[in-house]
Amino acid sequence: NHEHAVLIEPETWSAEVGEAVPVRFLAVDGTGPARRGRLRWRTEQASGEVSAPGDTVLIPMPPAGESCLVSVQAEWVEDDRVLAANRIELTCLAIPPWDGAVHFAGDPALALALRDAGYEAATGASDARLLITDNLSDATLGRVRNGAQAVWFVDARAEPAAPMQLAFLGDQTRILAREGTWWQGDWASSCSWLRKTGPFAHLPGDPMLEMAFADIMPRHVLTLETHRLLKQNIWAGLAVGWLQKVVGLIAYMDYGRGSLVICTMRLTPDRIRANAAARAVVRGLVALAATGGR
Repeated sequence: NHEHAVLIEPETWSAEVGEAVPVRFLAVDGTGPARRGRLRWRTEQASGEVSAPGDTVLIPMPPAGESCLVSVQAEWVEDDRVLAANRIELTCLAIPPWDGAVHFAGDPALALALRDAGYEAATGASDARLLITDNLSDATLGRVRNGAQAVWFVDARAEPAAPMQLAFLGDQTRILAREGTWWQGDWASSCSWLRKTGPFAHLPGDPMLEMAFADIMPRHVLTLETHRLLKQNIWAGLAVGWLQKVVGLIAYMDYGRGSLVICTMRLTPDRIRANAAARAVVRGLVALAATGGR
């Protein structure tokens, strides 16, 4: 335990290039917020200081360039003596625009959020081979069997999706709720990752899912048959302990003459609008479907 500490509290952990993130800096000691000294903060792009106990500052992301992690550092200084220091990383995202029409099936609110995010809606269901849906209907499955590529947002609605068995993909392929299972993850017993290559190469950092993804972590997981795990159908997953009981968060599946990308992350309309990491994941899902799982 430390007598002095600097808290760094961002309003959001991700933003797109050129945006700014409100970040609260706060000096605290054993009695609470401390009103002596100053807080100095800095990134590669900017720096500044505020009087203790602290204030909220707009931290600019790089104005252009590739996705990156932005280090935000802060020191609590009194009479040129550093009392405490802290550091966090924000995720700055350069999300490539999507060129091509997409058919939206399901909740109109999801379709509107995706259009606002830059996805062009096909004028009719037959005008696009690429579909995005939050409801895997028989009609959508029929189109996939006949050669379409579909992206299924399992948990895009406010109410949790019901557990279900996806018998058409194998006897062990199921959507399961995390609550009350091995994968609940409410203590240090699990880890989550995403392969940040290929269609997800615009996501910076190592494969582990960091704070930028906390708001879209799923309420459900996807169980798969062992041979599908070995074929690397999973692009994002969760494991218990040291890579045991692996389940999927994002998976690519061939079905008939088409393909289905299943995502259990919470890509609700409000999150797509407010969360840059959510929009970056959506871009990766669409590219994953369109490129045949590569």
